[in-house]
Amino acid sequence: MEIQSISVEYLGGHPLYMKKDKGELRISSNDISFWSGRFSKSQRFSVLLKDIEKVDLQEQSKITLTRALLLGFASLVFKKKKRYLVLYFNIAGMESGAIFDFPGDRGDNRKREMMQKIIEAKMRLS
Repeated sequence: MEIQSISVEYLGGHPLYMKKDKGELRISSNDISFWSGRFSKSQRFSVLLKDIEKVDLQEQSKITLTRALLLGFASLVFKKKKRYLVLYFNIAGMESGAIFDFPGDRGDNRKREMMQKIIEAKMRLS
């Protein structure tokens, strides 16, 4: 599988990279990774496809106290009626949820497309 990437805004949720940042979300045959940097992009974190438990579109009204605790401070940046791609995963027994926005994605088309690509990549592992 060739690496697929899309420009995103990362809003937080990965325990090793909590900084809000703009960059690329990349899908490979083994993992999903977030890359950012002004002049040359560096990998900020990756999640193995096997560790992904769920990928979903979420809006503020659907976030419960449990999810807010799970997502940490990132859950406070949600705007009403706006939907975000949330990637739920488990690393070393810790549940986490990385949150991504897709600037200029009216109608959530790019979010849905990326969600489908993640699901397809995960299914290829089985």
